[in-house]
Amino acid sequence: MNIDSAKSEILENLKDREYREAFMEEGVYTLLAFQIRSLREQRAWSQKKLGRMSNMAQERVSILEDPNADTKPTLSTLLRLAAAFDIGLDVRFVPFSKVLDGSFNNTPIALQVASFEDELSQEEELRHGKFWLKPERIFAVPVEASTIRQKDPSVGGTTKIGCVTKSGRLKPRSERRFKQHASRKPPTRSVSNAA
Repeated sequence: MNIDSAKSEILENLKDREYREAFMEEGVYTLLAFQIRSLREQRAWSQKKLGRMSNMAQERVSILEDPNADTKPTLSTLLRLAAAFDIGLDVRFVPFSKVLDGSFNNTPIALQVASFEDELSQEEELRHGKFWLKPERIFAVPVEASTIRQKDPSVGGTTKIGCVTKSGRLKPRSERRFKQHASRKPPTRSVSNAA
């Protein structure tokens, strides 16, 4: 079964309200458990160290990393974990389509988040023209090249979204030039009626 057919099957099941509620609850707590473990392993921390960093017992960390545990994390606990990992926490209501897409993108790598310090050093490297890779939208910025490319599935590759100047500043692609380029019409050929 490929991802598209699995999504279609789940989407069909989501038409039932009870299934939607169960899917949402299970998905949220399972994803949180996996992400807590992924973030801890990303930093090469033991459960004991995460417990120390978030002011909770190692046993509590173990429970938080267990998607089948009866005890579920509270918002207060998640905020403590975010502080320990030095990352943000974004809690919001979203459409089911976003939840469905997220349920298929939960590999350990996809669940990792850079700490504030790591993010800050990436930003500084960008300003100084060093190689930088941002997993979400920007494809790559090598030192030698000045072009920044964005993943663009509509063209089956990437599109230019800006460049890095010699001073290391990010210069977005001119919106005016982009609109001019997009509005160009192909040249017309005149057809003569030769008798």
